[in-house]
Formats: sequence, C-alpha cells, structure tokens
Amino acid sequence: MTDQHYAVVDYGTNSARLMIAVNTVSGIKTIKKTLDTIRLGDGMQDGRITDAAMARAKATTLRFLAEAERYNVDTFYCFATSAVRDAANASEFKAHLLKECGVSLDIISGDREARIGYIGASRGTKAPVGIIDIGGGSTEIVTGENGVVDYAHSFRTGTVRLLQQYADASPENQQAYASAVSHILEIFTSLPEGLDHFNWLAIGGTATALAAIDLSLKVYDPKKVDRHVLSLSRISEICASFQSLTVEERKKTTGLDDKRADVIVFGVTLLKTLMERIGITEVTVSESDNQEGYLIEKLALNK
Repeated sequence: MTDQHYAVVDYGTNSARLMIAVNTVSGIKTIKKTLDTIRLGDGMQDGRITDAAMARAKATTLRFLAEAERYNVDTFYCFATSAVRDAANASEFKAHLLKECGVSLDIISGDREARIGYIGASRGTKAPVGIIDIGGGSTEIVTGENGVVDYAHSFRTGTVRLLQQYADASPENQQAYASAVSHILEIFTSLPEGLDHFNWLAIGGTATALAAIDLSLKVYDPKKVDRHVLSLSRISEICASFQSLTVEERKKTTGLDDKRADVIVFGVTLLKTLMERIGITEVTVSESDNQEGYLIEKLALNK
C-alpha cells in the first residue's frame, strides 16, 4: 500500500498557508509549505470579510488545489482561524469557497487552534513545552507535557489587529507603540503565572520571519529556520530597530518578505512583550505547527 498524501490549508487573518504532507509508517512527513498573503482581515471594520478578500481567497485556493494535484494529494483539508471565526459573514465565506472551489471549510475555535498548534509543534517531545503562536488576528498560548495539554487559550490580539488599532504608529509617534504594549499586557492579564520553566516554542509567521531575519536568509530555508533559537535580547534589538523604521525602510531587511513589512513590527512587539510577561529569555522556532496538528488530529479521528 502506498503512502497517503494530504493537503492542509490554513486560512488566517494575514495569510493562507498550504502544507503538502504524507502519512508514512513512521508518522506525518511534511513535504512542502507555501503561502499567499491574502489579508482576510483587511477592511473588516464592519465585522465582515470583504468581497475583495473573498476574491483573493478564491484565487489562492484554486492555486493551492492545482499544486495539490501535482503532488497526487488524496485528501484536501481546509480550516480557518481568527478572521473567519470572528466574521459576521463567516457562513457566506464558507459557502463561497464551497461553490467556487469545491472545498469544505472547517471554522475552528480559538482553543482548538491552540491545541492543534501544540500537537503539531510538540510531537515526540515528552518534556514540558510551551507554545506561543502569534497570528494576524489572535495569539495562542499553550502548555503541556508528555503530549497532554494542561493550559490552552486563544487571546484576541495579533499582528493585523494591532496594525489596524495603531495605524498611526511610526518612527515619529513612538507613543503609539507604547500604547500597543500596554494594550497587549492588558489582554494577557489572565495568563497564568509560573510558566517560565517550560521549554518555549514559537510557531507561526512572526516567529519564522524573525528567525529568517536573525539568520539573514536571502532565500527562505525551512531547515535552517526550524529549531533556530531567538534570544530576548536579539528580539528586543529587532523590535527597537523596526519601531524606528518606516514600512519602506523595513523592506530592505535581509530575510523579511516585503508583504510582511507592515505587520512584522507588531509581531515582534507582541513576542517581546509576551516573553517578558512570561519571564523567559529565549524561544525556539518551530516549522511544525497547527497544520501538522490538524492533520494528526484528523487522522486519529478517521482511524
């Protein structure tokens, strides 16, 4: 019997990500990951996903379907996170993808997003693990040991959400960044104390982008990014630098995708503030995340 191939698409607030993976006798093996910056969260001031964002999602989904066909994918899974679950027209978006692309969308809760992030990033690890997953619309914090989650929560803040809330932040308006930090700390007031003994992993676009920047990667290399350690002191340096630069100036940073140049400043601000709040001096970046976790969960349910 040949190994089964799977595609998993994650529709986030900032980007849609495709993973191609194979289920082997030794477990899930990720073959490829790619993404499109579709910005589902753009223009959602009225709480609705815009027609333009739906069109971007359709175009990306069709491209992902074609890519999956090239890899002889047997099953195509799609799930959506913060922007879609918060949208007033979430059911309309789901129907749009089904009608236009023929895919069924699973809109998952924040807590489930947190748990599958833990499953994907911590697989095979028995030590106490903490996960920080900074997204466009939400940030998930999870802790567990021996594969068992003991705390998981999704907080309603992320890079795109902060960009929209503090649109006036600039090198000349540092007070806006200070206000963003105060806002972040207020949101994470309920985060438990005593979490500093966990081995902390960072997953998601902010973490992998910061690793690529720290490594000065001219071409993104997931093998180099995976398990790269980011110190709080280095994150603080990047944070101060990006807060002093305009979006156009940030685009000149080696390792940074131009399309992330506006949101990255809030991603690094979020990560720095969270690490200080938890009381940790470093995080390890993981390429494995909620996409692997979602597939592992699905395969377990289908047994």
